[in-house]
Amino acid sequence: MDKIKQVKREIKEILSRSIMPEFDMRHGELVLSWVLKLKPDADDALQIAALAHDIERGYYGKDKLKYDPAVYAVYDDYKNEHAHRGAQAIKVILKKYDFERSFIEKVKYLVENHECGGNEEVNILRDADSISYFFDRFDSYLEEKGLERAKIKVEYMFDRISDGNKEKVGEIYKQVLKKLENYKFNKIN
Repeated sequence: MDKIKQVKREIKEILSRSIMPEFDMRHGELVLSWVLKLKPDADDALQIAALAHDIERGYYGKDKLKYDPAVYAVYDDYKNEHAHRGAQAIKVILKKYDFERSFIEKVKYLVENHECGGNEEVNILRDADSISYFFDRFDSYLEEKGLERAKIKVEYMFDRISDGNKEKVGEIYKQVLKKLENYKFNKIN
């Protein structure tokens, strides 16, 4: 088996140890599929980064980050720390498989910046991560966190998608807004 397949298998195994293993494994695969829709010629580094972008959730086990407003005054600080820790984890994994340093650094850079964006490939990864939220996480997030937090999360995820990719999620975004409105209406009545 080649190194790329071995790494992908190990990433999936690590994600299976997260607090939400079914979600994190499915989410990694969904982000990868969106990366390939947005950039069909994505190289191996971007594909591995897509699958591993949230590896921090499984890699650190009980020591994984948890959002706490007392610790992280700004939500983006928490997200950036999550990305940084994930980048460190994937670097260790890739070194174990003896990848070239430039490849390791590229994957590390992509994972480390997947929350905030940067260059074209990082923006594609960030966009794919946001787009997948609408298809895979919105409904459960709404039920778990409630209407107000779900509204904030929907706007956060949509706003961080690059303008050129927003039309790819436009219809589902409208459906999500309608669900929010219906949820509010059903809670009132």
